Order: sequence, then C-alpha cells, then structure tokens
Amino acid sequence: RNGAVHLATPVDRSNQFLNEFIVNLLGSEINNPSSTFQNSKFQVAFYISDDDSGNLIHFLLLTLSFFTIPWLKNNQPRTINSVLISSALSIILFSLFFKWQPWGGRLQTPIFLLGSVLIAYLIDKLTTKNIIPGVIITVFLITSIPYLLMNTIRPVLPLWEDDTVFYNTKVKEFIYTRVTKFVKQRPTLRKNLTPIASLFYEGRSVIHTERKELYFLGNFIDYYSYRSATKIIRDNDPHKIGLMMDSNDWEYPIWVLLRQPASKGPIQINHIQVEDISGRLESPQDKIPEYILATNNKYQKMIDLHGYELVYTSGSIQVLRLPD
Repeated sequence: RNGAVHLATPVDRSNQFLNEFIVNLLGSEINNPSSTFQNSKFQVAFYISDDDSGNLIHFLLLTLSFFTIPWLKNNQPRTINSVLISSALSIILFSLFFKWQPWGGRLQTPIFLLGSVLIAYLIDKLTTKNIIPGVIITVFLITSIPYLLMNTIRPVLPLWEDDTVFYNTKVKEFIYTRVTKFVKQRPTLRKNLTPIASLFYEGRSVIHTERKELYFLGNFIDYYSYRSATKIIRDNDPHKIGLMMDSNDWEYPIWVLLRQPASKGPIQINHIQVEDISGRLESPQDKIPEYILATNNKYQKMIDLHGYELVYTSGSIQVLRLPD
C-alpha cells in the first residue's frame, strides 16, 4: 500500500487497474484497522497536492536501484552497501511501525532523500555520457511544473488569480472570450475539462500568502479560530499552558501562533489529561496550568474539577482560564 500510492498517474484507467490489483492481493486486510490509520480507506488516485501526491519517477528509479546495484559486476563500495541496507531497512521499519495513511507518501521523504544516493550511483555506473543524467534531470524539472503551478493547496503561481501576473492581461481575455465560448458550446468537452481548469483557479500563491496562513491552507476555516484563541493567550502573558487534544488534532500551528518576543520568556506548553500510554509521563505540576487550549470536547471535566472559566469557544478550539 505504501508503494502503490507512488504509482498513481493522471490516467484513471491505470489507477483503477492498480487499485483492483492491490485490493485483490490483500483481500480483507486492505483496510484492516490494526494497520490502517483512523479508518482511512485505501485508494490509488492521482493528486496534485503536497498532502497526497505520490513520487512516481523517484519511486521507479529507487526500485530499479534496489534490484540492480547488488548485481553489478564490480564490488560495490562499503558506503554504497551501507546506504542500500539502510534504505531497505527504512522502508521495512516504516511499514512495520506506522499505520498506513493516505498522506503517508510525504512522510517517506527522508527515505527518498537517502535513496537518491543509490540512484546517482547507479546512473554513474551505467552511463559514461552526460546525456542520460541530463534527460533524467529534464524529466524531473518538467514533471515538477504542475506541482508548482497547479498545486491545489500551496501553488507558487495559481494562474489567473487576482494576485498573479496573468490577471487582467490579454492572455486572460483570450481565455475568457474565445476559449470559454468554444467550450460552453460543447457540454461533454466542458465536463471533461472542468477538473483540469479548476486547478488554475484554486488557492493563492505561497509567495503572497502570509507565512502563518500557509499552515492552514489545507483547512483555512480553522485559521481565524486558532488566531483568536492564541491571541488571548499572548495578551495575558501566561507562563504555563495546557493542551487537551485528540490523536489527530492540529498542534503545530498552536506553537507557531504562540511565539512571542524573547524578552517575555518562553511559554511552557504541556499536554494534560492524556488518556493513552504516554499519560504516565504527566507530572502533577503540569495538571493545573493557567490556561488550557482544548481541541476536543473533554474540557468540561476541568471546569467541574478545578473551576476553569471558558473564555473563548469555536468549532475547532476553546480557551479555558484558571480563576485568580
């Protein structure tokens, strides 16, 4: 399953074939809860998104390296053998210790970085001319363009948005008048082109977006709630904050939004009321912080037990304050 997500292509038929093959191969294990993160459903699909996209070319080259390098005629340097073994173990350990998840491809980036050494070594051994490395680099550059320009979450240049160089230009005018009119007269063509065309309009350029907003582009509706909640914390300058969160709640944006000048000193942030095995690490002094940021609905017991006041609430995050 971890490998299959990297084999997705823009061709739906090939994705369906691969998906059926994996489903038939694994049978009832395809979505086994014991090896699948939070009831995710396995599906081979092509995305232009940094959350879900695969890594097709890199994956194929790395696979080729794994099966070719051990059979090269000359003995391989010890360092290459070490990298080969380390890469293989990384893949095995990743699959053993992490449950499968649809966005797992991005978690495998360190494995691909390590494997790049093997790819470079294989190319160097199999070629004596620069044309093959040049072709591979060119292919990588060309295939990266859609992810830069059409990325549905964080595009570098979302074409024809109001903050790009294409806005109100002759290019846009041509598209809107002649091409749009042509497509509207052909419903079937319009239906087929709509998913592709939508990629040109979704999202804002990462160049123009405020850094803190970039963390929320995948779910921007939570940005204003998180910003308001953390502003309350910063304005009151507490030294100790408790977090009440479930396993898949957003934590890292809280750390980003709570940053303050060094002159005020760091804010101590600890998880409280942890119910899994790591809860044994919670110390008594961490259990009653000045403020609590809660992203789950279990904060009521802190109000009942310790008299916390609910000073801010939204659909995604709440702020509780310990009375003086």
